[in-house]
Amino acid sequence: MEHWLQRIAPRPRSVSTGERQVCYSGEDAAGVDYLDPLRVIYDHELIVYSGSDFAIEFEGRRRVACPPDSFVIIPPGHLHVERNIGSRPGHRQWCHFDWAYAPGYAQTPVITFAPGRPDYHLCRSAPEYVPECPLNGPVPDPQATRSQLRRLIKLVGDGSERALLEARVVLLGILVELLADAPTQTS
Repeated sequence: MEHWLQRIAPRPRSVSTGERQVCYSGEDAAGVDYLDPLRVIYDHELIVYSGSDFAIEFEGRRRVACPPDSFVIIPPGHLHVERNIGSRPGHRQWCHFDWAYAPGYAQTPVITFAPGRPDYHLCRSAPEYVPECPLNGPVPDPQATRSQLRRLIKLVGDGSERALLEARVVLLGILVELLADAPTQTS
């Protein structure tokens, strides 16, 4: 039985081209009052948390707990909000990505914030062999994962062809580390 991770070829969202340069991978401090606004994303987003308890609420119904040293992969096309619900400041690292290569990825939208109207047909669903998101759980080796995410963020921010190729390898390694014990699916 082949593990579903054998079939992925993840691609991080690269820096946009045009007037404004935006990197869709990063890290930031998240104070006790941190709130990432209500939004819909068009690709998947990996977020790794440390230092505090966080929660993601999907469409006001489902809540995913994200304690320190945990991760979540947010699927596209779902209205959601993210917040620090802990009593101390925390830290988050993130990367927008697609599970497989697809042409034209850099030209598709990334986020629509409420009250904007998302264009749902542009959402990039996961291939059928990827388990249903959100995928979340503990980070097996938090220090190593945070280090690899910093490397990934730097490579994506560089934006060169070579750096983006290396970023794909780093992202694959992070996803294998986080998801190797996730359910398998037969081919």
